[in-house]
Amino acid sequence: MTRKATTEALPRGREEVRRAVIEAAANLLASRGPSAITVRDIAAAAQVNHGLVHRHFGSKEGVVRAVMEMLGGELHAFPAKGDSPPESLPLTMLLALGQSRYLRVLARALLDGSDVADLQQRFPVVDALLAIARDAKKRGQLRSDVDPRTPVAMAMALGLGWLLFEPFIVAAVGLKKSPVALRRDLAAAMLSMFGPTPPSSSSSHSVSDAGERAPSRTRPASV
Repeated sequence: MTRKATTEALPRGREEVRRAVIEAAANLLASRGPSAITVRDIAAAAQVNHGLVHRHFGSKEGVVRAVMEMLGGELHAFPAKGDSPPESLPLTMLLALGQSRYLRVLARALLDGSDVADLQQRFPVVDALLAIARDAKKRGQLRSDVDPRTPVAMAMALGLGWLLFEPFIVAAVGLKKSPVALRRDLAAAMLSMFGPTPPSSSSSHSVSDAGERAPSRTRPASV
């Protein structure tokens, strides 16, 4: 009975096999990176024959692209919603990325030397950030000679760098705020680079958990 139940639980059919392979590969890629896993590793984790991985994805690189597409699609869900103001996007992005496997998979793939063009074709979150920056330029919040892509790139570097090195940064600097409070401050700093005015320093989010007031954040003069 156990053997029969186990057999029935195995992925069957094209869609089930694809879902199982992508999910298993996402977990493996987040923990090891592309160069440290094989098609047979992915097949074993997905409980499918390795020949099915080649049939449905062509190669390990095809699996990696499918994983990035899936994880990117998960992140795409939040900027697509129209019930939140644009000013909330940086914080939403930070919180979503902090809970997603996307960042770990991306970082490991890039460290392995993967070509970004081979990993991902669409960048919906970046497109949403660019829309905010372009709107800010139309409103005169960016200098006329500033390419909106530049402050967005700076904000991305700040946000992604924080998420990758957050434990080290917090320990080295001695920050005492909660992770959510720190990410709120970080989102305000990102937003100040390319658009609407960040929350006032007098708000509750600019005061640390220990009761110390965080430094006020101003938009860089060069932006």
